[in-house]
Formats: sequence, C-alpha cells, structure tokens
Amino acid sequence: MRKTLHLFLKISLIIFLCVILGSILLTLVYCIPIQKIQRNVNESMEIFEEEKTYPELSKWCTSTLDNYTDSIMLMSASYSGDEDTFNKALMVYRLEQEDSLQVVNYPTYWHGYLIFLKPLLVFMDYGEIRVLNLVIQTLINIAIIGLMFKKNLKQYILPYILSVCMIMPIATAISMQFADIFYIFSIANIVLLCSKEKWNNKDTYCMFFAAIGMATSYFDLLTYPLLTFGIPMILYMCTNDTENLRENLKDMFKYIFCWGFGYAGMWAGKWFLATIFTDVNVIDEAILSFLFRTSSETAMGKFSIIMVFAKNVYRFIKTPVTIIVGIFVLKRILDIIKNRIRIDKSTLIQFVVVCLLPFGWYIFASNHSYIHSFFTNKILMIVVFAIMCFLTKTVSRKE
Repeated sequence: MRKTLHLFLKISLIIFLCVILGSILLTLVYCIPIQKIQRNVNESMEIFEEEKTYPELSKWCTSTLDNYTDSIMLMSASYSGDEDTFNKALMVYRLEQEDSLQVVNYPTYWHGYLIFLKPLLVFMDYGEIRVLNLVIQTLINIAIIGLMFKKNLKQYILPYILSVCMIMPIATAISMQFADIFYIFSIANIVLLCSKEKWNNKDTYCMFFAAIGMATSYFDLLTYPLLTFGIPMILYMCTNDTENLRENLKDMFKYIFCWGFGYAGMWAGKWFLATIFTDVNVIDEAILSFLFRTSSETAMGKFSIIMVFAKNVYRFIKTPVTIIVGIFVLKRILDIIKNRIRIDKSTLIQFVVVCLLPFGWYIFASNHSYIHSFFTNKILMIVVFAIMCFLTKTVSRKE
C-alpha cells in the first residue's frame, strides 16, 4: 500500500511539473512574431475553400478529413490580439466569422500542438505542413518496422502494418487534427521497443503509461486518444511470456489507471490554471462539456449505445484493407486448427480485455463517439491489432 501511495504521489508531482512546463512552452511560442504566421495562414485558406469542411479522400473507405478543426488550429496559431501573452496561451483565442468577425476562445483543451504548429507556420503553409507530416509519419513507420525486425518481433510486422492501414494513414498525415495521436502512440512504440529489455521495474511502466496519458491530454483535441494506451500495451503483451493471469491482469489495469490518471490529471491542470489566472470559469465550462460528451443524446434526439457501436464499426471496416485483415485472421485460425495448437487461456483473456477497451470508451464518451464517428472509429485499431497479435503469438509458440 505504501509503495502504491509513493507511486501515486510521484505521478502527481510529475503532472504538476508538466502543467507548469506545458504552460511555459505555450507562452513562449506565443512570443513568436506573428506576421509570417499570418501570411502563411492566409495563403493556406485556398485549400479550405477548394476542399470545403469535411472532404472525403475516397468513396472506397472512411477517409473523411477534418478541415473544420484544422482551420481552428490555424486560426488559433495566427491570432494577434492585445491580450497579454500568458492569457493568450491559456485562453487560445481566434477570430471567427459568424454574423460579424468576433474573437472567441477555446480554453478547455491544452492545444499543445501549437508549440510545433506556430514555429512551422513561420516557414511553411498548411499544404507544406501536410507534405512534411506525410514524410515524417512514413519515416516513423519504417523506424518501428525496423525496430520490430531488430528486436526479433518479425512475426508482428504484418499485423502492425495492416492495423495502421486500417486507420487510413494518408488521412492522419493530411489532417493535422488526426496527426497528434499517431505521433504519440508511434513514439511510445519506439520508446517501448528500444527500452523494454532495460525496464525490469513495473513502476517504470506505470510512469511510462502515465507520461503517454499526459502527452495525449496536452496535444490532442479529443479525437481517438485511447490508441495511445492500447497499441503500446499490445506490443508490451506480445513480448510478455508470463502466464500468470492474475498478475498480468493486475499489471494491465494498473497501467491503464496510470494512463488515465496522467490523461485526466494533465487535462484538469489546464482547467484549474485557466480558471485561476483568467476571469473565465473554465472548470464550469469543462464540466458542462464533459456531461454533454458523455450523454446519450444530440440536438437531433436520443440514440442507443448499439447505434454508437454500429456506426463506428461500419466506418472502421469500410476499407479494402478489411479484406486483407480477414484473410490474415482466417489463415492464422486455420494454422491453429491444422496444427492442433493449444490456446493459452491466460493470454486469450488478456487480449480479450484489451479488445473490450474501445467499446468501454464508446459507452463512456457516447455522445462524442456518435457525432464524430468518422474519426472515433479509429480506436478500433486496438481490436484489429489485438486479434492479429494474439493469433500470431499463439501460432508462434508452436513454431
């Protein structure tokens, strides 16, 4: 009990320090001269005028871009009001055209992406940032595949590639709104693959997942955040040969608690900071938003949780990649039957628990998952990756 309390206090201290560091970094980027940023944002508007709000990349798959949120990100990055710098960092103002041009704010999120977006906009426009995203994300995927090969995890490379393809990697590159989660879970994968052999202390993994949760809260605008826990957790499970079910489940729930604690703690830190140092009660705004996003109704009326599941599953599997995933899964199942491979119940239960996490998220954030299913469906990458990795791990034991 004392050890758990010590860990809890340590993570709490790190959250407190990260809240301070995060606010300092945002304040610093708001000190960047705004003229070049505004010029590049103005040049970027042609893309939005041509593509409109939610363009679809292909009719063969769910690949809707979120140009609406990307425009908010750009307008926030280019704002140049008279407020003091720290206030701008906390409130995240932008100009918005409704009946007339007016200043609005968006303080319930950290908007940590601004620490990269504002410097980038000094040198390039939105179209060039899209190209840069595509190049960097491709290199990161190559690095992960290379590490999996080097770490003797070759059998999991194809499941990983197929799982990434299921979330439409072109969309995660072209739409800035979708890029943050990709970068967080991918960098977490790299850290895990590079460091797992050195980490013998379970507290280290607790700190690792808490740090991922904090980063998710800081950079993401509530897209498909659970991926930053699920994908690294599955990789961890693939390399874990311990068959003690009770111990493994205990560790898993401890890690997801740490991720959630880091995620919620970092987010709440922004609400308290903004409420204390501005004249806006951001805590009240956040609570109202939370109640709305977890409700079971929209402006169009009520909906059932089955409708949330169905909408997200349909959008997720609407891609030709689903056929390839299906063939892979069928091939693995036939290998298990043909070779009479024993399925380890301990491993099966662990992977089933991970597969249930996205549906738990949909139940929790039902309103958000129903309205924004065109991107919340990406959380189901956890299910596909978990199934393919479980079957691969089972077959690999025989080999």
